[in-house]
Amino acid sequence: MTPFVSVQGLSKTYTAGSLFRAGAPVTHAVRDVSFTIERNTVMGLAGESGSGKSTLARALVHLDPPSSGEVRVAGIPLARLGRRGLRKARRRMQIVFQDPHGALNPRLRIKHSLGEALANAGVPRAARAERAVALLKLVGLSPEHLDRFPRAFSGGQKQRIVIARALAGRPEFLVLDEPVSSLDVSIQAQIINLLMDLKRRLGLTYLFISHDLNLVSYVSDSIGILKEGSLVEYGPAEQVLHRPSSEYTRRLFGASPALHRGA
Repeated sequence: MTPFVSVQGLSKTYTAGSLFRAGAPVTHAVRDVSFTIERNTVMGLAGESGSGKSTLARALVHLDPPSSGEVRVAGIPLARLGRRGLRKARRRMQIVFQDPHGALNPRLRIKHSLGEALANAGVPRAARAERAVALLKLVGLSPEHLDRFPRAFSGGQKQRIVIARALAGRPEFLVLDEPVSSLDVSIQAQIINLLMDLKRRLGLTYLFISHDLNLVSYVSDSIGILKEGSLVEYGPAEQVLHRPSSEYTRRLFGASPALHRGA
């Protein structure tokens, strides 16, 4: 059976200064990463700050295309798509970033932010208002919020709106890049529960990226551990949590005692 998401040999490099200058320093942000995600499952990706998690996230959905390697979503190789084809494919995959405050245009009412996302998803103008209401209800907000500006909302409410916007095109795959790290601890659990509920109700597939091993262990069916751009551990969650093969993974887990108390 073909996995829903397949990443093979993905690398991302950056060259300092001129691309054409001989000997210009090259930074290998992500190195030869491979993994698969089965449909309707969650892969957790963990690693310390600077390990390349966000770079990998952007490369995976081709917001910042990989330097080499291949990404397939639902069997479709993204690198072989033209601009129009990639735009269409992105309706099936969306990314949610960690900072909901910066993700919403402060000058746009929520109905306009959602309206833009719905327009980009190809939803007819006549259907957008009704669909916007449905999206807000889906994430636990009410229709009266449509006429408000982002400044009227808390961080948790803003992240709910960002998630609603990501769902505008009815995607099947979400990359969640530290989706709760900027929120208060009391709000984090609410957003995690919302995401897991949406996964069940909508049949979504997630790549859940976090530096918090406790969160990763809670939500994931499979887990990858990233170190300096390389995937040093990858496998079923139970195996990685209880029988890690990498010394780096064991050291990370050793710094997260709460994880072991729950094991």
